[in-house]
This record gives sequence, structure tokens and C-alpha cells, in this order.
Amino acid sequence: MPLPSTVHFDQLLTGVIVGAENTELVAGEVLESVPSANLTGKIAKMGEDHFRINFDARRAKTPAFEVDYDVSSVSFEALEYAVEYPVDDQDKAQYDDPFDALADGAFVCEHKIMTRLEDLVATLLTTAANYSAASKDATSRDWNVPATGVPVSDVSVGIEAIQDKTALPASMIHGVCSHKVFRWLRLNDEVKESYLATSPGEGSLGVMNKEKVALALGLASLTVGSAIKITSKKGVTAVKAPIWGTDKFLIYGKSGGRVNRLRPELGFIIRPTIEGFPSGINALVDRYRRERIKSDVVRATGMIDQVIANDQFGFLYDDIL
Repeated sequence: MPLPSTVHFDQLLTGVIVGAENTELVAGEVLESVPSANLTGKIAKMGEDHFRINFDARRAKTPAFEVDYDVSSVSFEALEYAVEYPVDDQDKAQYDDPFDALADGAFVCEHKIMTRLEDLVATLLTTAANYSAASKDATSRDWNVPATGVPVSDVSVGIEAIQDKTALPASMIHGVCSHKVFRWLRLNDEVKESYLATSPGEGSLGVMNKEKVALALGLASLTVGSAIKITSKKGVTAVKAPIWGTDKFLIYGKSGGRVNRLRPELGFIIRPTIEGFPSGINALVDRYRRERIKSDVVRATGMIDQVIANDQFGFLYDDIL
């Protein structure tokens, strides 16, 4: 773990990206972030003994019934992701106040790292092999056929599966999908009918936004990831693909409280902290001079890992046509 004395960061440029919001990136909405003092460690994975209530009323002059809960763990290993952006002296001279070439470089680098995190989290959460058989549905679902697709009925099965294993109420069960799957949902006849049935007094559907679709599906909320990535090599015609895929739909439970061993989550984003640096940032930004190319180089560094800790808090639809 680097120490403050060995790692320099630019306070101004780091401050530029603190609080920067990119609405296409949603990984942080789906998984809770957990700080860590170390690059490696373990995350609690709670068992089911907390559901056990095999005790009776205490009789006079007898001890209380001893209870416990079981907990195991999953390991994490945060890796360092670093990108840099050279700002040539000639380019820097062309900027007019209040625009700043170095600040723009900080945004570029931070966006690259956060897009990488988005891809890591989306890949983790939409890979069927990361879920047990009881936490996924590999059956092909024709949600893209408005007249015959039944996403409301299908999602209710997943909600019930999560509730049966975790006792979470529907108010704590959410969904996430790509914009393509969301378009299918908002056009689906069963979704529209379900929304009208759960919203008495509304004379028309209006625009079927994600809030209405979530209500129709019986979910607390629906997150739509619209971020894309280029999958082709540099130098050839760009081939782009949605980061959250084209045929996946995940519902997941969130405890809604402070993360601890008695309130498990589907998974976590691990963010190691460095003593002496500000909290609440996605990446540390520093800069250095590269005289050979007559440029000031802006560099952003992020240390992250992502883990699924309790797959029973999720239910993945793996093949939405």
C-alpha cells in the first residue's frame, strides 16, 4: 500500500473530479462501495443461521437460550488501474480562460477509469457462472415481443426466489438492465397493463419511463445502464457494444442500511484507501513533466475490486431475446 510520502497527487486536479457525475455509468448505484485499509482481504458472507428461531419461552430461574449466526467470507484483491493524458505545450497555449487543458485531462482520465469499473461490475453481475442454479434463469424470454412477452410474470418468479432465501420485502428489491432491454420492457403490453392496474385513476400511460416500468414489474427501482465500449482494436472501424449487454436482466436485493455482517448485500465494490488522501473520490490525480514530448502529463489512478458475496440476493435472467 503506497504511503502519502511516496505518492504525489494534485489537490486542484483531484478536486476537479470530486463529485463529477456521469449518468451513463451506474455501477455505484447497483453495488455498495466498501472502504478497505488493504489491497487484499475478505468480505463477510453470511449464512442462514440468523433465521433459526428454535427456542421457547424461558422458564423461571433458567438461562436464556444461546443463539448465534454463521458467517464465512469471500476474498478480494484490489488492482491498480492507471491512465495518463499528455497535454502538449502547444495545445495548452490555445486554451482560453476559464477553460483549462489540465482539468480537461483529469476528466478524460477519470472517465476512463470509471468506465473500466463499469465494465468490471457489469461483467461480474451479468455472468451466469457467478450464480448458483437457484439464482438464475437461463430460459429464453421473449420480452421483445410486445403482444406475447410476459416480463411481469417472469420477474415475479425472481422476486419470489430472492424473498424466499433472504426475507427481503419488495421495497428492497431492484433491477438493472441495458437500455436495449429497457426499450423492450417499456413497449411490452403486459408491462403497460400492469402499470395501469397498479396506478388506479390514471387515464393513460403517458411516457413509460423507468419508474413506471419498475412499478409495473414490482421492483423498488430500475437502473438502466446506457454506457458502451469499443470492442474492436485501435486503428480499425470501431465496433461498439453496450457494457450491460443486450440479453441480461438482473434483479437484486439491497438491505438499505449500513453494511455489516448482519446485513449482507449481493456484492460490493472494494475501494482501498490511502492514508492522507481525501475520501469520496473515484481516482487520485497527479501530474508530471515529460520534457521529451514537451508535455505536462495528467495521470489518474484508481484501486478497485468487485465481488459477489451473496448470490442469493440476486436473480439473473440470462437470455432475454
